[in-house]
Amino acid sequence: MNEELKKMDAAIGGYLLSKWLPHGSIRKIIFFIFVVFAISGFLSVPEWWHYLLLFFALTMSPRVIGSLACGLGKVTSFFQASKN
Repeated sequence: MNEELKKMDAAIGGYLLSKWLPHGSIRKIIFFIFVVFAISGFLSVPEWWHYLLLFFALTMSPRVIGSLACGLGKVTSFFQASKN
């Protein structure tokens, strides 16, 4: 039973982190506002805060955060394996 729960947890986590858009309508609206302002800023006069808006929009995406967490886990496991 314990193995089945682990597989179920992994499947649910993979499903939740596979979507590009955030969960919830308010988060989606904020995400699109950030993206629209960042793109309109890049098309007119690029400033440093347009990059910041795009960064904030990317941090709201579950898929981006899941990919970063997966990559960070692989890097830390590599260094822990070489340490031992």
